[in-house]
Amino acid sequence: LAIGGLRGDLYYGIKAVANMVANTDGDVAALWEGSNEEHSALAKQLVDEVRSGMPILGEMTPGQTFSMRGTQYRYLENKGDGNHLVNTIEPQFNSQWNINPATDNYNDSTLDNNMKNWHDNLPSVVRRQVQPVQKEFTGVGPDAHINENWFSNAEWASGWIPIVGEPRAFILDFENPAFTDALKNDFAEVDSHGEKKAFALSVAEVNHLSGLGKAFPTMASRTNVGTTRTPFGPGHPWLVMTSLNAVPGTFNVINHWNTTNSAIGGQRPALILRDQDGAWTSNI
Repeated sequence: LAIGGLRGDLYYGIKAVANMVANTDGDVAALWEGSNEEHSALAKQLVDEVRSGMPILGEMTPGQTFSMRGTQYRYLENKGDGNHLVNTIEPQFNSQWNINPATDNYNDSTLDNNMKNWHDNLPSVVRRQVQPVQKEFTGVGPDAHINENWFSNAEWASGWIPIVGEPRAFILDFENPAFTDALKNDFAEVDSHGEKKAFALSVAEVNHLSGLGKAFPTMASRTNVGTTRTPFGPGHPWLVMTSLNAVPGTFNVINHWNTTNSAIGGQRPALILRDQDGAWTSNI
């Protein structure tokens, strides 16, 4: 190796001297203000991210809760390759499934667009960890409609909805022919050609995440899922009921343009987040 007339093995190092202060707003502000140097916006952003900290998702277990930039999340599943599925614990906004009764598809629906808007307003340090998923989900239109009439009136499903599991079965029996392939196979996946966004969970995802050792081990534990992106039939999406006529945590369906029903109001977005080698990266 020869560089500028130098030969042989070379070593180049940088010595960094930390100027550390207590992690309080006042001390950090004094650090910036007390310096003779002009600190860049990126430097301040980096310090802000280090102060706030980010969770190590790879160390979490299904159902575990954590805080991220002031919002509480639930860890749902390890999707593999450093990607993890999470959703918020508390409702983040109110939304109908769709304000247009003639539109019978989640893609570009009122709920879909509100999920995207919520994502776009997340702190930048969180948005950078969000992985792109399908631009359009499958199983969110008429091809997912149930073939059986389980309605007792215009809005509420009743009668026999096939379920499996003990004790107190609450997991849908996807072996029943009423469940279409489109409905059963609708899962959000990382798609490099997709788009970064938040989304409502599908019936297939909620069913998959339910059971012993999973994010929703009991019927009551999934009460906060809310409206799914899966339509039951024309004008009726599936949702996990939290009150009214259903046992908390049970699947039900409701007319998606009924604005008077609080059960379809509070939405809890889901995200697929990247956790690189067990540590978050700011990508600054």
